Amino acid sequence: MQVVLSSVPVNLRHSAPFLSVHRRDLSQEHQDQWRESTHKGAQSADQGDWEAAIAHFQAALAIDPDYADTHFRLATAFENNSQYEQAKTHYQRALDLDALRFRADTRMNQIIQRVASSIGNDAFSFVDSAAAFEQASQPFQPGWNLLLEHVHYDFAGTSVIAEEVSRSIISKLPGADAFQPLPREEVARRVGFPNFDTIEEIRNLQRMIQRPPFPRQSNYAKLRRFLDEKLQSVTEEVGSSMAVIQRRQEVTDSGLTDWKVHFELTVLNQRLRNTEAMYYHLNKILELYPHNRETYMKLAEVMSRDGKWREVIPYLEQSLYYTRADETKIAETMGWLGTAYLRTGEYEKATDLLLEVTEKYPDQIALTLRAYGNLIKSSRERGQVKDLERYVEDAQGYARSLVRSGKDKEFPLLQQRMSQLMTMAGYNEEAKEWAEAQAK
Repeated sequence: MQVVLSSVPVNLRHSAPFLSVHRRDLSQEHQDQWRESTHKGAQSADQGDWEAAIAHFQAALAIDPDYADTHFRLATAFENNSQYEQAKTHYQRALDLDALRFRADTRMNQIIQRVASSIGNDAFSFVDSAAAFEQASQPFQPGWNLLLEHVHYDFAGTSVIAEEVSRSIISKLPGADAFQPLPREEVARRVGFPNFDTIEEIRNLQRMIQRPPFPRQSNYAKLRRFLDEKLQSVTEEVGSSMAVIQRRQEVTDSGLTDWKVHFELTVLNQRLRNTEAMYYHLNKILELYPHNRETYMKLAEVMSRDGKWREVIPYLEQSLYYTRADETKIAETMGWLGTAYLRTGEYEKATDLLLEVTEKYPDQIALTLRAYGNLIKSSRERGQVKDLERYVEDAQGYARSLVRSGKDKEFPLLQQRMSQLMTMAGYNEEAKEWAEAQAK
């Protein structure tokens, strides 16, 4: 087995430290002096007077040399003054002094390099991705040209790593001298980048940075603006569903695509209600890569909507095989499989599966409540009064235990959902109590 070890690139240029800490012995007088120098440095930077900004931030560092954000501001000033080596030094210091270590720092990458240099083995290779990022960013340090925020790589950053790792792998094979990575534009075309998932991932990042520690960063407003502009440009590049289908179809027709593009085409054709094309691409995925859980779940989803519940069952069972010990996925699949057995009249199998969800995965609150909902609905429809009473009692006991332990905070709609379950069961007084609890 060949092993590839890589250093870890991070955002130096556009990720201000998450937490900067003053030295403990800083007197009030020195704090006031530091604050004044920092304020003047920020004013000079806002006015584009980078020489003055450098002088003020250096004065602040003379007072408190280990304050991470001062190094970051000084690095930015040096960069804008075309003093790139000085900028690099202070960007690195800002990283290493960050009191919230969400990025791989200098020491971590030195450890990786030291381990790599100590291994003399033909089956081992080292890829200095951090150095590759720096080279790709010259004369600047790595920033939003390769990353989306502090550590997550954009397509360009992922491409840099992919090219370096590819060269490392190919170097072990015959004909390595002739190797040239595909142009990035061609890679993007073949893998289907960007797409609607790209848009959603940027939106996820926008939501993420609204929470601590991101708002504490001194360049937080710039980060928000960058992601806003990124979302707009990617959305325009992706275009309509029909435009994406046309582009992806050209790649699939050429025979150069893989199963993931077929999966994207499945989702797009489902959105456009092109059932025939949707099933075609799902079957192509099963041919190319029959080990993907999402494929079986997608087949189960579309067949469920078509009322093909008996055909759904084997796909859900296969999906369960590929959940890989993920509790959320296991509970989701088992609950869905229980629903499928209910729809086909196999009540004993359905009950066993749904009860297993409630017993084994109580931390999956939404899925546990859904399982109780299916049990309640089925028992009431079939006139199973004792079973109905039992499921109502168990569901209420479960919900009350969540309230007592404070876990209801993880599922703010608990009372509303319980009111719905009680209404479904015909327990109107209990439904009213839960609804009133939700109102409070």
